Amino acid sequence: MELSKSIEVVNLFDLYKECLTEKQKELFSMYAEADLSLSEIAENLSESRQAVYDVIKNAENTLYKMDDKLKLNYKKKVISDKLSQLKNMILQNESKKEILKVISEFEEMI
Repeated sequence: MELSKSIEVVNLFDLYKECLTEKQKELFSMYAEADLSLSEIAENLSESRQAVYDVIKNAENTLYKMDDKLKLNYKKKVISDKLSQLKNMILQNESKKEILKVISEFEEMI
């Protein structure tokens, strides 16, 4: 698996960064948030590019494992989608009954 600076990985980092070591947090932040290359990070920290890659790769794997177990990223998306749906229903003057139905469905999900 290639290292990825995707939005998903950055979201996972935001959710689970406290599960990483201080070194993993520091290097992953430099890579994903500061958008530094592996070579730039290695040079800044006087480490080998391979060592930086290994730390970041392990951090990324940890983030995915945490989300596989806790599913917080999925739950966050579901909550956001339901809130958007409810906002739209309110803006369109949907009936209270229909809004309460969506709220009930949402409660069943969580």
